[in-house]
Amino acid sequence: MQLPARPSPVQVAIHSRAQRCQTPARTAMPATIAGGPPHELQCQTRAMTTTLITGATRGVGLELSRRLAEAGHTVYLGARDLARGREVAEPIGARTIAIDVTDDTSVRAAIDHLQEEVGALDVLVNNAGISGTQRPPAEADVNDLETVLATNVLGATRVLVACIGDSRLDAYRVHGPPHRLGRPGGVP
Repeated sequence: MQLPARPSPVQVAIHSRAQRCQTPARTAMPATIAGGPPHELQCQTRAMTTTLITGATRGVGLELSRRLAEAGHTVYLGARDLARGREVAEPIGARTIAIDVTDDTSVRAAIDHLQEEVGALDVLVNNAGISGTQRPPAEADVNDLETVLATNVLGATRVLVACIGDSRLDAYRVHGPPHRLGRPGGVP
């Protein structure tokens, strides 16, 4: 006997939201602290989101982009290499945006472009990350660690600050160990 396939958390979230929110209307909402407005208000104001996913040309970022675009969300697939981004975004129905999370100018240009094109970003997925040079500890040096930190920590922070620094992210929810970075007042 074969058991039915278990839906992923993304499928469950998209399905349950689609059931609760029947209108595709989208209007701007003021920024909120993690947790957002009451369920009824969320459903009245928007059923679909505009999402930026950094590091989305492969792996988890690409799969999340595919699933959200498939469900009708507007997805901006963030890529350092715009040609590669277009190559993978087109078949899944996502839009491409050039963004290098290690470069202030690139991040600002991407966020400015999003503001001009859609007005407000609903969801930011800071997915860009690198594993760095894989060497034995005796051969590694500080430069290896600096490269990883520049992308994985400083890059994610740079994009988040660019989005919420000017209230460009309509509503935000940040999960994981640095979750307080997404709240007014930041880290204590």
